[in-house]
Parts: sequence; structure tokens; C-alpha cells
Amino acid sequence: MNQQLKAFPKSCLLLLILLTMAGTQTVRAQKSKKASRGNTEQGLVNRIQACLTNKDAYCYIDLWPDLDTLTKLAMQFSDSSSADFRDAMMLQDQPVKMMHADSVFKAMLKATFDTIIKAGEELGVHWESIIPVRYELVKMRETRNKLYEKLASTRFVGYIFFVDVLTRRSYGVMAGDMMEMNGAWYGGRLREIYEASTRDEWDDARHEARKQKKENVDSVKKEKEEISTEQQQEINAQAPEVIVERKFYSGMFDDEIAVQLYVRSLKGGCPAGICSWEAIYKFGDQDDYIRLLVTRTEDGKWQMVEEPPAGTMDLELKKGVFTGTWNAADGQTGYDVKLSELPATPKKIKRLDEIFAELKGQK
Repeated sequence: MNQQLKAFPKSCLLLLILLTMAGTQTVRAQKSKKASRGNTEQGLVNRIQACLTNKDAYCYIDLWPDLDTLTKLAMQFSDSSSADFRDAMMLQDQPVKMMHADSVFKAMLKATFDTIIKAGEELGVHWESIIPVRYELVKMRETRNKLYEKLASTRFVGYIFFVDVLTRRSYGVMAGDMMEMNGAWYGGRLREIYEASTRDEWDDARHEARKQKKENVDSVKKEKEEISTEQQQEINAQAPEVIVERKFYSGMFDDEIAVQLYVRSLKGGCPAGICSWEAIYKFGDQDDYIRLLVTRTEDGKWQMVEEPPAGTMDLELKKGVFTGTWNAADGQTGYDVKLSELPATPKKIKRLDEIFAELKGQK
């Protein structure tokens, strides 16, 4: 799927990303489909629950609009001289590319839905026997994206709770990006599911699951990795530092916190040629980058530790996408990580290299 996304120009990708965040319709389409979409947040919650009960991924996909609708709306809400307007018009002029992008997005939605269904079954959920109990909505923060704010100024993360009548056990599932436009509700990005009947119980279960996942790391294997890393660092220290590769990544923590990551690969004295890595990253609207100590195991696992060690990322890199977790050093906070490689201009790379030099000079 990542290869399909790389086939689109950057402008097309921007609209596809907006589609994943801002499900909406034109005014005419909203009036004709309001009854089926739901004119309250409870109506949207009821539809999500019905999709889960029937394990119907296509019911869930129908909660989101197609890319043709979004591009028309983007043109309606954008100035004709803006980049957003030009991006939307470009897709409108290339229907084959639009259909391809729309298919990719729907495949992403289906994969998300199927993952939740499978996770629930692993917890013991009998989806056909669930009964809704309650839900909570938490307001999402305002973003810098003006078009996004125009399309969906009211957005919530939902926590939907239900009971499995066969086992009498309670569960909660997160549904992000629940949005209201012109009196109708759309979206509901399904994420984690845990055994819980309240928001506090859900948060506790999430924390324990992440803590357990971290504790399951094989201590013997970790010790071997540390020995290997120390040996490699000794080799690298004796070799001149030559930067052979620079890569820029962008993405989100828990689909909520924007993150930018810059990784440099260094040549050294090892047989593989590239022997070590160094990185910096920053969060959201922050101006300052944080330096990271980077290690990579023989089986391709990456660990990036902040300097000083306030947080750690444990990642895997596949087809240009880092996925994994970020955990605070005190163990109280954790996030899911997804960072995708993006092209960067020579000017941006130069500035990032300057930041590297500044951070090294402070050490």
C-alpha cells in the first residue's frame, strides 16, 4: 500500500490525508444522506456499533465520503489561488488517479476495521452478542490546517462501551475523528479495544497492555544486543564520521501528536559500510529538536533514546515507514508511533544539519 501512495504527487497525498481526517459531504449530498449518516453524535455511535455487531467492514467504510466529494468541498472552501484549490482541481481533472487514491483509502479503512474485529475476538468478544451501554466524547485540539478547520471545526475522540451478553464482560473501543458538519456526523476512526466499562478503566487497561508488552522483551536477547552495540560503538569511534544517507520522516503519535524525525546514516569500519545512525526529532508546534541516541539490532529493530533519556522509541522500519511505540522514562506515558519517509528540500536538509551541529556543540 505504501508503494501505491508513493505513486501520487505530494499534492494528491495531502488531500488523501485530509480525507482520512475530515469526512464530509457537499451541502446537497448532506441533505440527501443525513438520515443514513446520522444527525447527532449518538446516531454516528449507533452506526459504528451496528457495523461492529455485524462485523461489516463495508458498513464502516460507508461512514466516510469518497475523494471526489472531498475535492469538490475543498474547492468550495478554498480560495481559487490557493494550493489546496489547485490540488483539488488536479485530482478532479484526473479521475483515474482519483479512483485509485479512493480505493487505497477504502482499503486502509477496511484494514483498520478488520484489525479491531480480530483484536476483540482475541479478547473473547462475541461481536454478534454485544449490547451498547454508553459512550464518552473528548474534544480534539485545533490544528494549524485552515482547510481542515473549515471542513470539520467540531471533532471528537469517542470511547464506546458495550457488554458481551454471553460473558457479561464489558469492553471499550476508541473511535477518533468523529466530526460534525452542517448538522450531520461522519467518521469514527476505530483504534484500540480493551476490557473496560469506563474511560478510567480503559486508560488503565491501555497502560497495562503497553507495560506488559515492554516487559515481555527477552532479557537475554537484550543483553546480547547491548554487548553488540558496545562493540560496534568502539569500532565506529575509531573510524572517521562520514554521512552517507539523510532521511526525513513525518507522522503521528496516537494519531494525535505530530512528529518530525531526521535520521543520518554514518559510514564506519564495519563490513556493512553503514555502521551507525544519529537522529533528531521534535513534536507538534515545538521549535526545538531533541537529539536521539540510535541503535539498530541485527534483526532490524530500532531504538531511539532521547538525550537526556526522557523518552524512548522502539521501532521497526518497513518500506519507508517506522512503526512502534514511544514510552516515557518514568513509564507513565506511552504512544503508538507511525512515521513515514517524505522528500525534503536541500534547504530543509541544510537547516536540519545545522541543528545537528548546534546540538552536538551543546553536549
